Amino acid sequence: MYRCDQTFVLDPLDEMLEIKEVYGLIVIDKRDGTIGLLKGTAIILLKEFTSNVPGKTTKGGQSQQRYARIRELAAHEFYGRVGDAANSELSQIKNLKGILVGGPGPTKEDFLKEGNLVTSLK
Repeated sequence: MYRCDQTFVLDPLDEMLEIKEVYGLIVIDKRDGTIGLLKGTAIILLKEFTSNVPGKTTKGGQSQQRYARIRELAAHEFYGRVGDAANSELSQIKNLKGILVGGPGPTKEDFLKEGNLVTSLK
């Protein structure tokens, strides 16, 4: 738009340059979790988590199953904390285009199977 004035009108150009697509990021493994946003090429960190999931043990016999149950319960609790934080942080974003979930091995699938994300974010 051109006006015969002392200054240029740049408002329409500023609106065109504004980043409108925002993606949510959830990166999770059994030790750490991070929630962030991807705006254009910039990554904005929202929250970080550390878990208290114990590592694998070398003990065998009957104790092995007990340690596996303890690890699974701790992982379930950790997935719940990350999911609740993701629900509260990402639900507030107006123009959220999608959510990218990443992590090593089957951890990301386990997180999604737990069903901790609300239906509007899924």
